[in-house]
Amino acid sequence: MRQEAISPPPDQPDLAFFIPSYRAGGAEQAVIRLANWCSQQGLRVDLLVLNDDGPLGARIDPSVNQINLKRRRAAFALLPLRRYMLKVMPRLLVSNMSHLNVLSVLARGTQTDIHIMLVEHRDVVARAAIETSCKERFILKLMHWTYPSANGLAAVSRGAARSLESALELAPGRVSVLPNGVDLDQLKQDAAVPISHPWLKDEDHPLLISVGRLVELKGFADLLRAVARLREEYDARLIIIGEGPQRAALEALRDTLDLEEVVELPGYLPNPLPLVAGADLFVLSSQTEGQGIVLLEAMAAGTPIVATDCPSGPRELLLDGKAGQLVPVGDVDMMAESMRKVLSDAALRPELIGSARARVRAFDLDAVGRRFIQLGLKAGVALDLAQKSLFMNHEGDGKDELG
Repeated sequence: MRQEAISPPPDQPDLAFFIPSYRAGGAEQAVIRLANWCSQQGLRVDLLVLNDDGPLGARIDPSVNQINLKRRRAAFALLPLRRYMLKVMPRLLVSNMSHLNVLSVLARGTQTDIHIMLVEHRDVVARAAIETSCKERFILKLMHWTYPSANGLAAVSRGAARSLESALELAPGRVSVLPNGVDLDQLKQDAAVPISHPWLKDEDHPLLISVGRLVELKGFADLLRAVARLREEYDARLIIIGEGPQRAALEALRDTLDLEEVVELPGYLPNPLPLVAGADLFVLSSQTEGQGIVLLEAMAAGTPIVATDCPSGPRELLLDGKAGQLVPVGDVDMMAESMRKVLSDAALRPELIGSARARVRAFDLDAVGRRFIQLGLKAGVALDLAQKSLFMNHEGDGKDELG
């Protein structure tokens, strides 16, 4: 594919963020937050999606220009994406998630004056060990071929960055860290929204909360079994917020464990924060996480946390257990014991909450946004912020915490 002689259009966007859709995923939420932040700083921002399905479109700032490629699958979006690149020529295309990252490099071809940053939102090694399908193996091979030619490579945690370097045999330090960010002020407002649920006001029954897509990787079956064991001592209740293909299997397991009266699966909620903030304990039971944005939200809400020590995010976010209890993946007994400990230890709970609230400040959207601008420069694109004082007055803030 030959280099085409093209010149940037007069309304060339500074940035184009690329995500699959507006479905309720952690990666999509994080990218939309960052795109909004960049636009609010005076940058021209496009947001590309394969299709505009999903509820998150309502969260996009009106100043962000939305581009719908109108494709159901990434495999059919190669030509529309290339046409967009050649016509619009964004100064920096920021692609997210493995299959879109591969697609973005293929669509650019030899047009090297289009700069690309690829962001990995998962632990590649851990996921490859769990998901062994032909499709996953094929994508990994394509990643070997395409990722090294990107102008910038980033992952959402240190563990995910090192995992990507190992999987693709990249030099140490080749992958930078660009964590998911959260708008702490907005989260505070979201958590304060009044909500009516009888379990929130029942002090005799501890309330546990978990949030995530109902898929096997989230480990919700282990969580249900742990709750069944916890209830031998505590009359606890559980709400799992999210939707996905494992709903029927989880409902059947819930009923088998005689938990139908104390476990709710209400599906996707646009704003789960009031329930998270009102719960006695947040539990993450995942087999693997690139970072774990739901942990950041629970930390900001002031809800004590028990999380699996899965690759790659929880241990980093929770400061090796200082900001939340860590348990081995799949260890139902240890999960139940850790939940019991946090619920019963009056001294431990404020320690975990205080450490978590201090820790989460490093991931405020302004800090992550400044980090992104630095990585854009590293990828060869100097992004000129309208609010230069926001960047200049804090340059380097949080660098150790963010990677």
